[in-house]
Amino acid sequence: MNLHTIESKEITLKGLIADANMTQREFSKLTGIPEVTINSWVSQKRMPKLDSAVLLCCHLKISLKTLAKSLDIDVSNLPDDLPISEPSKELTISKV
Repeated sequence: MNLHTIESKEITLKGLIADANMTQREFSKLTGIPEVTINSWVSQKRMPKLDSAVLLCCHLKISLKTLAKSLDIDVSNLPDDLPISEPSKELTISKV
């Protein structure tokens, strides 16, 4: 994310695509998502489905939480991801 996006405190999908140094057309070609669909997300006429949201995040190298913020979704009560750790050996299930 560039300094302009951080300073303005307003994260938009259009800005995130621009921060990736791409136009919406280039992003469409990269992801295989029709440009008209990306335009509808940018203008907030439609919302991406979860599988498309994950694809966007992977290509933009952002979290789902950041994408949600860019789409004006309130994530203030959404917890951050917990780090994945090794399962505890104390919590194993054994046959009785």
